[in-house]
Order: sequence, then C-alpha cells, then structure tokens
Amino acid sequence: MSGDADVAEVCLAIFREYLARKGLTETLATLDRESPRTSSSITKRSDVARALHIESLVKQNKQRPVPYLAMLEIVVDNLVACGPNSQGDGQVQSASGPSRSRSVPHAPSVAEDTLHMRPKSRVNRTHRPSPPTTSSSTTAITSSSSSTVTTDAGPTSPTSRRSVRLHSHMQNSQGLELEDLSIDSVEVATPRSSTQPHKRQSHSMARSAAGVASTRNITPAEAQALRRTIFGSSSRAAYTSAWSKQNFELDQEHANMAHCLIQHEGGSCGVLAVVQARLIQHLVFGEGATGLPCSNADACGALVNAITDIIVLSQPEGDSNPLYLCLPGTRPSYMPGSFVKDGITEKIVIAECKNAQELRATVNNHIEKFTREGAPAVVLLLSSAILTHGADRVVGDMDESGSLMGRHNYCTLEMVNLLNLGYACSNVHNGNKMLGEGTDRLILKGTKQKATIGLLSLFEHYRSCDVGTNLKQPSLPIWIIYAESHFSVLFGTSTALVKSTPRKPFDINYHDQLARLEVPYTLTVDPTAGIPRPSDDELLPPLEHCMRTAWPGAGIDWHQCEPLF
Repeated sequence: MSGDADVAEVCLAIFREYLARKGLTETLATLDRESPRTSSSITKRSDVARALHIESLVKQNKQRPVPYLAMLEIVVDNLVACGPNSQGDGQVQSASGPSRSRSVPHAPSVAEDTLHMRPKSRVNRTHRPSPPTTSSSTTAITSSSSSTVTTDAGPTSPTSRRSVRLHSHMQNSQGLELEDLSIDSVEVATPRSSTQPHKRQSHSMARSAAGVASTRNITPAEAQALRRTIFGSSSRAAYTSAWSKQNFELDQEHANMAHCLIQHEGGSCGVLAVVQARLIQHLVFGEGATGLPCSNADACGALVNAITDIIVLSQPEGDSNPLYLCLPGTRPSYMPGSFVKDGITEKIVIAECKNAQELRATVNNHIEKFTREGAPAVVLLLSSAILTHGADRVVGDMDESGSLMGRHNYCTLEMVNLLNLGYACSNVHNGNKMLGEGTDRLILKGTKQKATIGLLSLFEHYRSCDVGTNLKQPSLPIWIIYAESHFSVLFGTSTALVKSTPRKPFDINYHDQLARLEVPYTLTVDPTAGIPRPSDDELLPPLEHCMRTAWPGAGIDWHQCEPLF
C-alpha cells in the first residue's frame, strides 16, 4: 500500500464486495451514498485479491466443500484458522514491507497464505478430531474435473454438493468483476454416527452461510406428494428433457437481451413465463430498478428476486409453515418400492426458510444450481411452490382433482396460476361461478383478487372463456400470454398503462422464450384505430388476437420485428 488512501479504497472495495455477494443491496446503496465511488475506486475482485495478497487463498477457497462467497469471509476464515497457536514472535511480516511490532499474539497475515499451515476444510473444523485414518476411512471430495482430494474424516456419507459457474468477466450487481473465480462441482462427505443422527444435521447447519437456511433430504411422503400433485400418480415418472434439463438461462449472447430467459424445448413454457414476468417486474418496477436494457448481473439479481417472490406468494396467508426451497441433490433418498425414480425428485434437498429474507439469501447462495447448464430449474421451482403451498391444498384449489402436468407434458393453467397467483385455480374469471344445482352443482374456481401480473388468453378471442379484470387489468403492465398451448410475456414500462384506459398510441414489449429472438420486440399499439374483428379465415398472429381482448379494435405495428405466428 502506498498510503492511507490506498488502504481506504481496499477497505471500501472488500466491504462493497461482501455486501454485493450477500445480497445486502440497501446497505450497499447507503454506503455508496455516504462514500461515493471515484475514479480511484477498486472495481475488480482480482485487484482486491492482489492488493491483499490472497490470490492463493481465493484459489483454495474453490476447493472447499462449501466455498465462501465473499473475500472478506476468506480473509476472516484464514485469521480464525491461524488463531493463537500459529508460530510467531509477535511480528507480522508484510508481503511488501518490514515487520511491525504488535502487542497481540502473532497470527500469520493473509499475505502468508498457507506457508505455515495446511488448508483446513470446514468439515474438519466443525467435527472433533477423528481416529487415525485407514485406506477405507477417508472423505472423498470429487470435483467436476474428476480430481480427488482426501481429508482425515473417518467413516463417511455424502451430505452436500455445491456447484458454481461464474462466467469470466461477468460483472456483479455492484460493478465488481467476477473474473478467474470459477468454482468446480464439489461433493463432500462428512463423518457418520449411527447413534447421533441429529448431530449430523447440526453439522450441516453449521456449514450454512450466515442468513442461509440449512438443508435436509426430501422425505418419502414429500416425494410421493409431489409426484401425485404433478402427475396424478406417485408411480409415474415422466419428466422429459424439456423439464429435466430446463435451467433458468439468461441470454448473454445478444445485445439488450440480458433480461430474456431461453427455453430449449416445448413443454415448460408456463413456468418460464411466470419467472420471466417476475424478473421483468424487478428490473422495471422493483425497488432500485435499473430498467431495460440491463447488465447480466442485474438480470441475475432480478432472477433471485423472481424465484423468491414465486415461492413466498405460494405460501397461504397466515400459514406459519416454512418456505421450502428445493435444490438438486447428488444421491437419492430412500423411497418405497412403489415409487418410480425419475432422477430428480428422490434426490431433492430441501432448505426450510423461516421468512422471505432468509429465502432470498438462500436462493442467492444457490442460484447457480438453477442457472447452470442442464439444471432442472423448472422442476425445482415448481416443487418448491407445491411444498410451500401444501400438496393437498394445491389439489383443493382446482375444480376437480387432477394433476398440474397436462397432456404431452405441457403446463396446465392451474400450474401457471399456482406460480403466478399463489393458488392453483382452474379458471381466469373473477371469483367463483356455480353451475348446476344440488348434488350436480359444480364450482368453477376463479381468481380471488387483482393480480400483480396479468394474463391474456387466445381462448377469450374465440369466446371460450372470459378473462376477468383481476387478470386483464393487473397492478403492473405485465401480462402472461396464453396462446396455442404456449405461454409468453407482454409488458409495458409505465404503470400509466394500467392506471387508466389509454387514449393514444403506446409502445409495449414482447418476449417469447422459445422463439429464439435475437432482438427485443417492441410493438406500438393504437387503441383508437378501430380495427374491426377479423374473420376466422384471416391469418393474423395469435398475439394480436390476445392483445385486442385488452384493447378492442387496437392497431398493432410490429415495426421491423417479424410477426410471430
């Protein structure tokens, strides 16, 4: 360091990085107001690591069973691990200068990295010393590159897996670049005690980051309930690759498309459309919204909030049960013989969160498990919502007992309503409607109140249903479009669009996650055009039919965008 100013900038940088990695955006915003960034501010994590001489510690952190998210944690962990037992004479040797006398017991500086100690896994610090190891009593830590590291930990059983894929030079939400910090898939096994199963769970809790919920394996009852609710039978295993490999992938290839999710195959569009709509909500209308276009980091932060919102919304009002976040596990839990394994459900690991804040921190901590290539993100989110809402309650929300998965493994309206509204009603009209009398009476269950995100349906154009004002006139100008067994998203950027009936042309945006769009689609709607209802023989994009259920007779200009049929 060349002076106090340099020390101050490094302190601010590492503190900003900690707040950003922990999702403490409000605290970070306060810091930036009170200590604004300047041209001398450090904005790259690699620069911070070099300034503190902790490059090798950062690399070692990647090999941890549960790597620390922030560099401040790496520094503190190193100092705590050294403790008063490290060798020293009261002198702290700087990597770039002479030693200085101190009145406290010596602990090697972070610049010394690991010259005087072997890196300790968090497992070894958590458990008491184990007996001398033999060839059969080692813990295997297996990375995605198939390399193996062993630690002295006694008889083992796998309990956790962490896989993080951070794209090179991707900026986080506060401008610190995440370069050269990719983390491989790691599976860690911890000591097993047949007489103390509860202590094994407490060790798992000890490994959780601050504010992040601990995890447990899914129970047979929960797995069977998920299977029955989704497929109608616990003996059916029918996830296609459209579900089992559909992650929450954001477009990082095309300009101004960072907010756009990408769908790989047809089938799970309903789940993706709801996530897309919530993601847009946070980017355009959320607290501290950055608007569009946005950075990759802002889009990823909005994705964390979108997942959190959907799960929180699915919790019944006044319910004191936890908020459940389903995560991918590595080994199946015990299941009865009648349960047909699908490769996902029986391996689910569940984080039970006490409140929305803890859920958001837990989602943020595990977001790469939803975004990495091939992750079953849509299955995990749907399972989280079902368990949080209650499987029996989901079935009770519907008109008739059935399943959330439709024919050809397509999303049903009930599934979309569960994720978008928080309950799995079977219809889109306001309130309930009664058909018949006495024992033949059928209750058609509709929406309960004005939705934050609306829905427009092609079925209404064909007069097959009536979309009520709760969905047609939502709180925000965001609509899920339901047309020809496919769900996509239409959205405006001004709340004036839903506060009053528009009397002049306005722009509106559209995204179809399955259409592989390469540019943002912005259409102009003229609500005063007076376009007559087209004949059934006239070929028009289904989106136009859906939009005219909200703005009858509107003229729609696609500009240079190719109309989607």
